[in-house]
Amino acid sequence: MEPEAGGDTLRVHHFKASKSLQPLSVLVSFETDEEPYMRFSIYIMLLTCIFIASCDPFNSPKYAVDQCIRMINPDDSLYDKYAIVVDYGTSLRYDNKHTYRLDFPNHRTETTIFRPDFIERNSVLADRKYCLLE
Repeated sequence: MEPEAGGDTLRVHHFKASKSLQPLSVLVSFETDEEPYMRFSIYIMLLTCIFIASCDPFNSPKYAVDQCIRMINPDDSLYDKYAIVVDYGTSLRYDNKHTYRLDFPNHRTETTIFRPDFIERNSVLADRKYCLLE
């Protein structure tokens, strides 16, 4: 007795095809089982990168807030003037670059925001008593 066209023959070929695809189905199910762990790993790596970027160890300031500094460049108009570091951070006015904001208690100046490279090259740490109002 011969199988009808399309009946048992199709079933036999379908069965053989599904057996040959069995390792592929195991691989697919393995990937879907690992997907939550993969997403979690990517999430942790992303958080770690954000944390490291926010620490910004390459842009750490030379001077801390509330320290007193003395300007030491004789060619500068602020030579031998004392300033208090009011703030250090990024400024939208300067394209999100880091800046120092200084207060000169015994000298009137219109400029209060300075680039870190200028301040760190042209100043030294001073005793806090020199930054008190006279």
